[in-house]
Amino acid sequence: LFGASQKRLSDSDSRTEGDQHGYSTLSRFVFERRHFSRDRAKPSAFLPSPKDLELSAFWIDALLDVEIWNLGDWAGKPRGKASIARADFDKVVVYDANLDLGPDPETHSRHVVIRGWPAEKDEQKALALELSARSKLRVRDPVD
Repeated sequence: LFGASQKRLSDSDSRTEGDQHGYSTLSRFVFERRHFSRDRAKPSAFLPSPKDLELSAFWIDALLDVEIWNLGDWAGKPRGKASIARADFDKVVVYDANLDLGPDPETHSRHVVIRGWPAEKDEQKALALELSARSKLRVRDPVD
């Protein structure tokens, strides 16, 4: 474990590749009610895609709240869903979990993928639990 941490600290490219704009705050958009409770995002909201072991997130620094929600709606458009909640967290949470950030500017200039997930499902769940515990849930106000 210590060796992995040392490798991560010395690997400056992996720490800066996904956050080249100097951003620090990420948001994981939630499109289904089952992925959050009244006051927190559930770990299931942070599980990576089984096909590529990546998790989508967006930088939200310097955006107004309405712009953040619009970004979430844009992200949900391919699946025909608006974002109903989001989990905001600092990039340090990703690095503390020994995961990496990879930019994805082809999708959107603020889109990143959280990668480096273990193949073992139980290990993924443990990391998802850590990310959810260190995030702040924001539930969208209902539209009148």
